[in-house]
Amino acid sequence: MERFYPLFDFTTEQLRELFTDACKVGTLLVEYDKPGEEGHYAIPDFPMDEILSNISDSCHHTNYFVLMKDHEDCQDGIRIGMPLLVHRHTTAYVDFDSSHLNWFVDKYKLVPQPDDDISDLSFG
Repeated sequence: MERFYPLFDFTTEQLRELFTDACKVGTLLVEYDKPGEEGHYAIPDFPMDEILSNISDSCHHTNYFVLMKDHEDCQDGIRIGMPLLVHRHTTAYVDFDSSHLNWFVDKYKLVPQPDDDISDLSFG
């Protein structure tokens, strides 16, 4: 199950603040997806200032905040993904525990997509 919380109306500054807050409680991962090849390649020690300067509301269709439970081989929890503007095919992710969901929902006024089935959730 995936429950997406749209970020379409977020400004660049709001996206950067959300990402920074997520980094305080989660694990940062930057990955490069080489076109034409299967798989992703982790980029260790990618500078945070470079990540933040490349997060933009112009990527509003691909910035995301998603709660996952029993989804494929993903760990249960929350993932935020932000593609980087200058670094094509590179995305910065933050993964963190679902116990932080209410804090993020309250602070950022996140609303789940209406078509998601959330009846089987049992997150605390």
